[in-house]
Amino acid sequence: MTKDSIIFHIVTALTVLLFSWGVYEHVTFWLSGDLRSGVKGSLGEKLSYILSQVRRALGRGPTYRYLLDNVILQKQVLRESFTRWLMHTAMMWGLLGLFFIGSVGNMAIDLHLVSFNKDTPWFAVANEVFGLMAILGASVAMARRYVFGVHQLKSTPDDIFIMAGVGLGVLSGFFLETARLNVEGVSAGVAAYSFAGQWVRQWLPSEWPWENIYPAVWWFHFLLGSAMGAYLPHSKLFHPLVSPISVVAFSLREAEHQRA
Repeated sequence: MTKDSIIFHIVTALTVLLFSWGVYEHVTFWLSGDLRSGVKGSLGEKLSYILSQVRRALGRGPTYRYLLDNVILQKQVLRESFTRWLMHTAMMWGLLGLFFIGSVGNMAIDLHLVSFNKDTPWFAVANEVFGLMAILGASVAMARRYVFGVHQLKSTPDDIFIMAGVGLGVLSGFFLETARLNVEGVSAGVAAYSFAGQWVRQWLPSEWPWENIYPAVWWFHFLLGSAMGAYLPHSKLFHPLVSPISVVAFSLREAEHQRA
């Protein structure tokens, strides 16, 4: 095992550990309430109750319509504010898409677990679209907070770190894609599906030492992404990503009330 490989596995393990600990803290807080009025209930009883409510709600047709409207499309947020909806939707689906396409998908390709590659048209386009969505969400969040000064928003250093981290992470991903296209000598026709990376590629000299640039950018992108992943459950960014959970919980309660 090489030195780079050891560092990679150590950083990955720490990221997973810190992320898991943050999620655990949230889950234990969510489960700290009473099972019902005056009854605390054990952890097992609470989990059993939640599962029983999920099964009952999933047996009702209106639940799926509610999930479509308020989890996938987030119409509830849209009714409150278009810019808030745009921020939440773009950020949530952009980051989720980048995780499954840009992280899990790329890892599966590197390990030869799938038949497609990074230049497969649908995969390349999806990677670019999700990246642009994440940047859009971060840009709207910054504009609402620092340009338009939405009165109920209180800015903290945490906000700057999150938005800058998301933006820089996605931008470094596009630059990494540009470096990969140059190192691998991908033709313009094939690279056209990686349209953001290819656009950057057209503006940068092909004579640059891309063989040296690529690993440097890869490590920067990896370390930044790992830091953001470890910090995610402890930050405000966790809210737009898990807000659908509260919507699901509300839909389950609504379904239960309608059933009663």
